[in-house]
Amino acid sequence: MRGFTQDDAHICCHSDELEAEILQVVSLIEEFLRVFRFRKHRYRLGTRPAKANDGDPSSWAHAIGALRSAVQKLNLDVEVDEGGGAFYGPKLDVHVEDAHGRAWQLSTGAV
Repeated sequence: MRGFTQDDAHICCHSDELEAEILQVVSLIEEFLRVFRFRKHRYRLGTRPAKANDGDPSSWAHAIGALRSAVQKLNLDVEVDEGGGAFYGPKLDVHVEDAHGRAWQLSTGAV
């Protein structure tokens, strides 16, 4: 395989379905990483940036809590990137290490 590219996807769900959807997506990411034998990877949870101009604080808190809870339920290590979210919502980045020890960001899930 010479390369693999991915555009993006959008999942529309109600706020009470958020954690379940995150669990499914992160489980799919974990399966993808296993299939392609990425053994060294980590997650970064980006929280609300100072310049965020979208959404109320309670919506941000709910989304961040859903992201945290999902990765904890899957027993994954997550590093918090304070203020590293997108202007429209928090995000979960997946970073992998290649055979040469270089770090690459593969997936990003914004809520």
